[in-house]
Amino acid sequence: MFSPLGRAAFSVPLAARSPNLLDALVHAGIEVEWRDNNSGAKGIAASPECLAAQRDRRLSHDHLYHTVLGAMGVTNARYASGMDLLAPCGG
Repeated sequence: MFSPLGRAAFSVPLAARSPNLLDALVHAGIEVEWRDNNSGAKGIAASPECLAAQRDRRLSHDHLYHTVLGAMGVTNARYASGMDLLAPCGG
């Protein structure tokens, strides 16, 4: 995500030996704390067919809000899976 290598040139061994944005921020004296709590696709890579099936749905900003909560794995009292655009797609 923070690699200057680009998608085509990216490799894990090369990236591990290369400086990236986080390294530059630390070098500049900015304290950086990386929390790896966003592992996995979280349903973002839903099938195009499933998303296309929702094309005619009336949407509002509330759908975006609940979709972001669902993508982040938040399932609290405020999250409504019926408003999550990715929930029907297994997201």
